[in-house]
Amino acid sequence: MRRPGPRPTDDDVVPAADAPDPEPVADDPSDDNARELVGFVLVVEDEPSMARALGGYVREYVAVEYATTVAEARLKVRKPGLLAILLDIGLPGESGLALLGELPCRPRRPPVLVVTGDRERANDVQYWGAEFAIKPVPAENVCAFLERAGVMRWAKLRKTLTRPGGPRLTPRDVEIVLLAGLGLRRTAIAQVLDIEVCTVKTHIHKINGLFGAFRLDTLIASLLA
Repeated sequence: MRRPGPRPTDDDVVPAADAPDPEPVADDPSDDNARELVGFVLVVEDEPSMARALGGYVREYVAVEYATTVAEARLKVRKPGLLAILLDIGLPGESGLALLGELPCRPRRPPVLVVTGDRERANDVQYWGAEFAIKPVPAENVCAFLERAGVMRWAKLRKTLTRPGGPRLTPRDVEIVLLAGLGLRRTAIAQVLDIEVCTVKTHIHKINGLFGAFRLDTLIASLLA
C-alpha cells in the first residue's frame, strides 16, 4: 500500500555518481516477501493454431498469456509485467484496432505487433504506432519484434540476476532492475510496483552497493554485455 507523504520530484532512473547517498532506511518487509514480477507477452488471437504458433515463439524467452477477444484482452493489458502484445485484428465482436486505441501510455505503452491477413489495415495499424505483419508470420519476424520490444533484454537480465552464486537480491530488487532495463524511470517503476519513489531509490542504492556500481544504467549495461 502507498504511504502518504510528499513525493520526490527527481525522476532520474539512477542517481549521478557524485550525488550524496540516500539516508539509510529500513526496507518495507513486504518488499522482501513480494513475489517476483513475471514478465509476459499477451497473444490476442482467436484462431487456436495461430495462437499456439505465436505463443511457441514467445515461450522460449518469457511467459505467455492468451486472449481470444478484446474484452478478455482488456483484463490483461494493465497487469504488471506486460512486455509486448501480439494482436490479431479480426476478432469476435470488437476489432483488435479498438484495443490499440485504448492501450495505456503510462507508465509504459507496450509495443504491439499486429498479426493479420488483412493487408488493407496497415495504415490503421501504423496510425496507432504499432508494427504490422501478414499471416503466416515466420518465427524470425516475431523474434525480431521481441528483440525490439525489449523482451530478449528482460529475459537475459532476469537470467543473469537470478543465477546461483550472484549477489543476494530480493524479488523486489530484481523487479526494479528489470523495469529499469526496459527504460522506466523511478516514478514509473514506483507506479508499476505500487510503492513509493523513495523506496525505489533505497533499493537502487542497495543494488548498486551489492554489485559495486555507481549507476544502475551502467550496471545493467554490464550485465547485458
